[in-house]
Amino acid sequence: MKKFGQLSKEEKLALFEAWVDGKTIYATHFGEIYTQKYPSWNEEVVYTVMKTPDSIDWSHVNPKYKWMTRDKHGCVYLFEDEPSTHGRGYWKRGGDAVEVQGFASYVKGDVEWYDSLVRRPDNV
Repeated sequence: MKKFGQLSKEEKLALFEAWVDGKTIYATHFGEIYTQKYPSWNEEVVYTVMKTPDSIDWSHVNPKYKWMTRDKHGCVYLFEDEPSTHGRGYWKRGGDAVEVQGFASYVKGDVEWYDSLVRRPDNV
């Protein structure tokens, strides 16, 4: 990861734009990571944008489904058992699976498809 002073103008503007849009900015300096409500944009600090995972109102989902993923084409599925990545942009199905199409509470996050695995919370 590059320090702020090593970033191109476009990379700096992308960080600033993410901050203006309300994204959480993380700063890493001397091995410590902390959130920055008002970043100082210090040349020696590494700044990153927190990614938002996909979400769904699990209280409206059959309790047998414990996992949710999105493939590289944007198709979202609920699984009974934990799936694993296929390597070609898909997930290997874990038990019974159903497409999320039709769940109004589904919200796509900004993580990459291979980081989209979400586990159902224990309390739902």
